[in-house]
Amino acid sequence: MIGEILETGASYCLNCRVDAEYQIIDMTGNGDRMDRQWLCPGNHRDTHVQDEYKQYTWEARRKARRDED
Repeated sequence: MIGEILETGASYCLNCRVDAEYQIIDMTGNGDRMDRQWLCPGNHRDTHVQDEYKQYTWEARRKARRDED
């Protein structure tokens, strides 16, 4: 579903240099583009296009969870 929150967690926002909560949001409804919305003072957002940035760990975690089911 477009705009579905797939994951929530806590990490470190490099832009604000603070610990912050985040949400992973499916922007296309099919997992092709996911945004990580930081709940930080700067309200930063990272975009992940499927297979473009393999170093993003949340996609690896999401895929691993999907493979377990």
